[in-house]
Amino acid sequence: MKKQIEEDADQEILEITTSYERKLRHERDTNAKLKGEAGIMRKKFQTMQKEIEEHKNEVQRLHLDLSKLTNQIKGTEKEVVQLQKSLVDRETANMQKVSNSIPYNYRRIRSHNTKTFLFVIFYRKK
Repeated sequence: MKKQIEEDADQEILEITTSYERKLRHERDTNAKLKGEAGIMRKKFQTMQKEIEEHKNEVQRLHLDLSKLTNQIKGTEKEVVQLQKSLVDRETANMQKVSNSIPYNYRRIRSHNTKTFLFVIFYRKK
């Protein structure tokens, strides 16, 4: 009977040990799996941070390009205005030359008739 009790106790100890070993193995497997996933996530995080930095640099470059192009547009617009003023000045000078070459009687014509007449005379001379 004593032997039976000892065998039962040994059997119970063996079952408990086996049960805890299974639990320990399962926890170790889970721990290894989680470590692997953590490594993958760390790598993804680093990749994403690198991409974010690249996008920030791209945005800064695009803002710089935008400001350069805006300044270039403003400069071109100023140049266009200056050229338009120059064109108006030249047309005025040409009109004055034409009006100075017209006899005195024709200078008295006013308003729209004057402009039309000067236009016709100017192109006849050419």
